[in-house]
Amino acid sequence: MKALLLLALMAALPTRPWLERDGAAVVLSVDVASLFDSELRTRLQSGLSTTLRLKLELREIDDGAIVGFGWRVARVRWDLWDERLSAVIDDPAGVREQTWPSIDAFVAHFAAIERVPVAAAVPADPRVVQALLRLEVNPVSADKLARMRRWLSAPEGTVSDPFSSGVLGSFVRLFDNLKPGIAERVLTVSGQPVRADRLPYVLRRPAPDAPPKAPETPGGGT
Repeated sequence: MKALLLLALMAALPTRPWLERDGAAVVLSVDVASLFDSELRTRLQSGLSTTLRLKLELREIDDGAIVGFGWRVARVRWDLWDERLSAVIDDPAGVREQTWPSIDAFVAHFAAIERVPVAAAVPADPRVVQALLRLEVNPVSADKLARMRRWLSAPEGTVSDPFSSGVLGSFVRLFDNLKPGIAERVLTVSGQPVRADRLPYVLRRPAPDAPPKAPETPGGGT
């Protein structure tokens, strides 16, 4: 029983960012489900489209220089009629569309970061690095925000809708996703500072032994 419990604990993702070396690369593992508080979960189940952008950064403590990064983005909508969540997820692994029967099921998938590469190579020297994760809810790019402000301040009809060709689409986006600012909400979690020359290496389970070959029968018969 204790052995099974130990295996379960080893298989679970850490709740704070955990860095490892995998060959020359540095990889990150963490479960950020704790960032999805009741306010965010209510937003996800409102039926309004929500954009989530998860940014992974590896920084040097001394000067704050970014030495590695990763990302994951999801465009999420809860279907009030079918009571299920649909999302388009985009990250370095590619773009994929999927549905989940509950908010919990989606969060468990989106929040699981398992050995995601964040740096191609970090020298094993005494520099101190730290992993930082930032979850942005409905982020607005600088370009989109500038276009939105021009559209709102221009006389009627002089500037086209910066987000779509329809007036309805504009107001849906403005009041659904485009609250002025960098993002509606920003939630963060950080890892422990660690020296680059003390990062642990990924432990890999040994491959199972090949089954023994059957003895050959003289003459090739059976």
